Amino acid sequence: MATFIHAGTMPVFLILQVHRTRAQCLVAETTWAQRLLTSKAQLLNTSPDQSRILTRPSVRRMQRVGLFALTLDEADRVGLGLQVRCRGGCQAITVQPSSLARRFGERMTFRGVRQSLKRCHACGDANGFRLQPAAVSKPGWKAPEGSTLGLRYRDGGWFHRAEPYDLAHHELAANKQCASHSEDHGEYV
Repeated sequence: MATFIHAGTMPVFLILQVHRTRAQCLVAETTWAQRLLTSKAQLLNTSPDQSRILTRPSVRRMQRVGLFALTLDEADRVGLGLQVRCRGGCQAITVQPSSLARRFGERMTFRGVRQSLKRCHACGDANGFRLQPAAVSKPGWKAPEGSTLGLRYRDGGWFHRAEPYDLAHHELAANKQCASHSEDHGEYV
């Protein structure tokens, strides 16, 4: 960025959407990058979900991977829980982030929890993990079915997909909603 500024060529910045949570931002970044890439825009982003055009299942997978970077406090505020399922079949539970925070601390991420709980405590088999809706434990926050996250919950997963929109007209509205459901069935990671 500094190189562009010193060279006298300042890139064009547009505010595409405004979000109140990091979770919404993580999902929207991938959505907008894919939307711009499919309209032939050249992006300087180097992250895998923003540097090349992906299939819809790959976009959803990348968004789920991004959401695993949320801290337990952030996840609690938007109503995401973590389902932990023993691959051996002995148990499956959905845990609120506030419950996990009591054990691991609020700054721990879902990714860190997943690393800590790799094995089932009952049988020692590997655990699978999936994001699920959870009751929000903080007063004042409402997230039935992920509504504050801007995602839709369906068939075992959270999904965010851009609405069809013609970028050729350069009319990108900041208040345009881009959440809808998909037919994906979610997967354990």
